[in-house]
Amino acid sequence: IIGGLDFLWDFDNFALNEELINNFRNNIPGSRRSPLDLENTSQYSVNNRYRNSAYGLDGGSETGGPQGALTMYRENRLRGKANLDWQFDRYNRVKLGGEFTRFEIGSYSSALNSQAFSEAFIEKPIQWDLFIEDRLDLGDVVVVGGLRYDKYDSRAARPFVLDTVSSSPNFGQYTYFPSPNSYGSGGVTFGPNNLPLVSYVEDPSHDYLSPHIQVSFPVTDRTNFRLSYAHQVQTPDFNLILGGINTDIRVTNTNHTYGADLDFGKTITFEFGIRHAFSDDMVLDVSAYNKDILSDAAGRLVSFSDPARLGENVDLRIFTNADFGNARGIDLRLDRRIGRFFNGVLSYTFQDAKNTGSDPFTYINFGSRIINQISGGNQPPPQGIFATGTSRPHNLAGSFALTLPSDWRQGTMLGSIFNSVGLTALFRYSSGTAYTRCPSETGNEGVISGQVCSREFEGDFFGARRPAFKQFDLKFTKGLALGGLDITAYLDVRNAFNFKNILNVFATTNDVVNDLERIQQNAADSAGFADEGSANGVLGNDGSLDLRFGGAVASGCGNWVNSQFTPTAPSCVYLIRAEERYGNGDHIFTLEEQLRVSNENYFGPGTGRSINAFTGEPRRLRLGLEVNF
Repeated sequence: IIGGLDFLWDFDNFALNEELINNFRNNIPGSRRSPLDLENTSQYSVNNRYRNSAYGLDGGSETGGPQGALTMYRENRLRGKANLDWQFDRYNRVKLGGEFTRFEIGSYSSALNSQAFSEAFIEKPIQWDLFIEDRLDLGDVVVVGGLRYDKYDSRAARPFVLDTVSSSPNFGQYTYFPSPNSYGSGGVTFGPNNLPLVSYVEDPSHDYLSPHIQVSFPVTDRTNFRLSYAHQVQTPDFNLILGGINTDIRVTNTNHTYGADLDFGKTITFEFGIRHAFSDDMVLDVSAYNKDILSDAAGRLVSFSDPARLGENVDLRIFTNADFGNARGIDLRLDRRIGRFFNGVLSYTFQDAKNTGSDPFTYINFGSRIINQISGGNQPPPQGIFATGTSRPHNLAGSFALTLPSDWRQGTMLGSIFNSVGLTALFRYSSGTAYTRCPSETGNEGVISGQVCSREFEGDFFGARRPAFKQFDLKFTKGLALGGLDITAYLDVRNAFNFKNILNVFATTNDVVNDLERIQQNAADSAGFADEGSANGVLGNDGSLDLRFGGAVASGCGNWVNSQFTPTAPSCVYLIRAEERYGNGDHIFTLEEQLRVSNENYFGPGTGRSINAFTGEPRRLRLGLEVNF
């Protein structure tokens, strides 16, 4: 892409500034909260009257709009860091340093004609760390130990509301609830001290001190052993902290996901490994590890007291540090070199991962609700309530490279053909990712793996797996000389054997098809054809539509109406064209042809039911030249 993309609204014509945030937070009528007029959204209502798709079914709207969502995000970082590497004496090598980052984050996401599920914020978080590490070299034994101090401050303030219910245990105290405007608008105060109903309280800063130590020593001349223990922290994604911070629950609903004051994600890792050299050309490395997950971010349903409803408890979807679990695994890697021209790497990993919440964006609406119900509220679930998430227990991968130099077999025919030739092969075989099955009941027909079951789930959380993933890539290169230029011709082949990798399945069938959903869609389409045919007197006893109009065909569509008897002549023309396209062209739209049309639409592009919506990339070839001057 040479130039930038042009958008209808961007930072130039819809400024993301403090004025917008203030309008948004206080929901000021008539103010700029969207590019459209939020006080008169009916003018943007879409109207879809006609069967204007290639299948004679409902297509796009003809009038109204624009609708949809506008999402804008910007992030600027000012970062400074310093490091000192000091050989203190013959045994100790000391490293120390630190880093400071100042963020400026601006985000706006909202439907154009509604504030439901909308978000907007401008914040300036800071993050910094200090570390010190000493490498103690005692000859055969090497010990590395250190400390790291991390701290971050979101510098964000969120609305705390005053409890005015005299019978409440929190009477006269401020507690968090996302109603920055609706509860305390207009500067209303309470009590003899004239306390404001809403007070913005800044998030506290968070810090953590992480130790780590590693020991390595030789067991034999060709075998080395290593052992390590470390605490590790991860600053949470600021979007999980700041999401919904200015969104009043009265302009959205309880399905809105709110950010929260999150602590660091923390893990404790223990690892040991052995590296053995069978020869200078073959090395085997084996390691085993255990990682305890202490406080990752995950969505939960948490009860909060709603002051506008006399302290009634309301369950809100909110991010917490309540995700914990464990991951254990083994990694093996074999490096092999044969002669001067061939190198290969073969690796295998096994991982057994269990935790109470997988990716926060996919887990919040389902698993966290069930786990919260099991655990009786917003406390962490009891031991044993786990989800395996999206881990792949088994992974086998390898890479092989053959490189022939420019002087290979110089003066021979083979040398002239294959000199400066390179061949690289990469392959991977992995277990399928886990998902939760849904029972075959009404409401689950269209649920795809990773989505939410309508009511209950079947089996264990993430107890089913998608099929294994297979990939084999090849790259051929040939070096050429042309004048003073060095040219490399290449052929890059991805998924060379054209493996059909299934990435998603229907959650009820564990397959890429669900005949029950398709039959339901067929029935709905057929009923629509019959209703419209009956309204226009062209419905036959066998369910076919006679669209001949005495030989006039499309010219006879002038009086066509829909099932509500509204004039819709274009729909008649589209039905005729659909019969010509998918039928025999005699303009009698039979039930068989209607079924064919319905299936073509069901499996067509844009419906999410075609095979490409469930599978990975097919074989792809790219041929090119690389020119070095």
